[in-house]
Amino acid sequence: MRETTMKVDKLISKAQEHCNQGKSKYDAASLAVLDNKHNIDPDVDKTRLIEFIENALTLIDIDYIYTSTARVRQNDEPGHEALRECMLEFISDPSNRTYKEDLKKFDNGNWTVEYMFGTNGIAYYCGPTPHTASDSPAWFWEEWSDIFRVSPNWLKELINLKRSS
Repeated sequence: MRETTMKVDKLISKAQEHCNQGKSKYDAASLAVLDNKHNIDPDVDKTRLIEFIENALTLIDIDYIYTSTARVRQNDEPGHEALRECMLEFISDPSNRTYKEDLKKFDNGNWTVEYMFGTNGIAYYCGPTPHTASDSPAWFWEEWSDIFRVSPNWLKELINLKRSS
């Protein structure tokens, strides 16, 4: 555990140092992510992992991101699959006003996804427009440790999404 804490401290200070040298904050966060190379075990030190992620997100100034379902499919396949499963559940629920035409637009990449970043993870919102996405309840929530375990490069992918939005 002590070794993991030292690695996280080193990553955080290296990214901050990189940023202080006048480099792009996106590049600084990317550097931290690339240097990690699976050295943080989410099962060993969840608190330090959350601190690492919060520092990286603060460094690149991200609270939320809007993107399309097409970009989510390209950069966050597990997130896209989970959103699509939610969509299929909504279509099968007669009390929900989601239809097969909506699924087609979703699959074509024409729906909006909002990633909202919290202390313990990410909430996913989705809708045909940014307004409807942010006004709907969260479709699902993922904890940082689960995200990191499934997709260790997710922060790098997130930085790419933020750069292009």
